[in-house]
Amino acid sequence: MTENRKLDASVVIPAWNGEDFLADCLRSLREHTSVDYEIIVVDNGSRDRTAQIAREWSGTRIISNVTNRGFARAVNQGIETACGEVVFLLNQDTVVISDCLGFVLQRMTSGPQVGIVGCKLLSSTGDIQHTGGRIVEPLFESEHLCEDNLRPDIDYVTGAAMAIRQSCICEVGLFDEGFFPAYSEDVDYCLRARARGWEIAYEPRATLLHYESQSQGADRDFLATLQTQRLRLMFKHRSSEWVYRHYLPAELERVGSSSTVNWLVALARACLAVSCEINTLVDWRRGFYPDHSDVGATETLLSVLFEIRRAARSQIAELSLGISLDECLDELEDLLPPADLMKESKVPVLGPLLDRITSLRRLARWSVTRQRAYDVAILESLHVVNSYFERVAQLDAVLEQDIQSYVRKSQS
Repeated sequence: MTENRKLDASVVIPAWNGEDFLADCLRSLREHTSVDYEIIVVDNGSRDRTAQIAREWSGTRIISNVTNRGFARAVNQGIETACGEVVFLLNQDTVVISDCLGFVLQRMTSGPQVGIVGCKLLSSTGDIQHTGGRIVEPLFESEHLCEDNLRPDIDYVTGAAMAIRQSCICEVGLFDEGFFPAYSEDVDYCLRARARGWEIAYEPRATLLHYESQSQGADRDFLATLQTQRLRLMFKHRSSEWVYRHYLPAELERVGSSSTVNWLVALARACLAVSCEINTLVDWRRGFYPDHSDVGATETLLSVLFEIRRAARSQIAELSLGISLDECLDELEDLLPPADLMKESKVPVLGPLLDRITSLRRLARWSVTRQRAYDVAILESLHVVNSYFERVAQLDAVLEQDIQSYVRKSQS
């Protein structure tokens, strides 16, 4: 590292309880870097030895937060104090195994519009974990790509190892801290940069190991965070008309066929969470995409969230009861008088009278043979319907508690 002159790069490492990783990360960076750089560690209120480990490395600047401010806030704190011409975001649980900084800086020089460069991330077993990513529509899900020969039009690279040109930062701005505590803020930043004409590039020679946690996949809170960030990302970068016409039908179809209660609950919670900040998201989109007026966006998006939440809670209730409400009602309708009991006579003048007499006779015969079964079915169906709406009411109460908790956290 070199001081007292313009640096090539500033490495920003958001850290939180990273004592098992940080020393190896810093050591590997020192061993494999050929350019002038500085290191900024932003400690997000760690309760272990993370801050102490960072202080043991000479020349490392440390920014300490009392509490966990989230990934985006930590990144922004580092960017605001960075002196390098390029800001290199680096996860604490990475190990550099090539001259990443040198290679990404070379890639930056390939064109003035290359604003962001991503690296090749490998798992602990040496398999490719991430090279770039794309948005899959209409559900607007992020798909990590694991191939070296990427198309030049990738949508994003991961913030686990991302280089950003300072001039790109000046135009695009800082990371969106609304993606709290983490996830999708890197995708959002890349989409914003692309919207401003910057290119997103991938440099395969810049290689790192990434010890990403695999333990949260089925956790309901984790799933709710992922779904919340997905909805926030989509509402920022797609019009309300697009959301209504393309996303909503696809999501409703997926919800109706889902048998995963945890995912359905997470989606319902995400709808409530995003509803609380819908005005902020709509205002941001109008400011960032001024040429795309979105009349009635707030009402449209709220209705989309309501429909998804209603479909999710209905599916949860049916899965919990072990019976489909639609199937129950279909069975009930099968017990109603068949349409062919009502006949239309062709006899002139007396035809209507004959029709009524014939229909009454057939209905009477049907009543004697089926009334008992029909009464039993009615009682059973009413019990199912009552249980269904009781379950929905319970889910509403739980979801309401979730959203009140979310509002309190966002205001603190």
